[in-house]
Amino acid sequence: MVLRQVLDSAPDAMLIVDTEGAIHYWNAEAEKLFGYPADAILGRPIETVIPARLAVAHRGHRLEYVHNPQHRSM
Repeated sequence: MVLRQVLDSAPDAMLIVDTEGAIHYWNAEAEKLFGYPADAILGRPIETVIPARLAVAHRGHRLEYVHNPQHRSM
């Protein structure tokens, strides 16, 4: 409950994605930034909001991170 309050009040877009890439949390700032209301995006893959030219590479980076979590520059 406290985490949700912190995320809801954040001045930045905040989202939570599981290891499969499904979006499980999406705050109001994410709605403004990406143009999707939470009820339309929850459960969808994070690559939905990644530009198409980057989505395949992002999927690979995500899968690599799940299997070998290490910090890398964005």
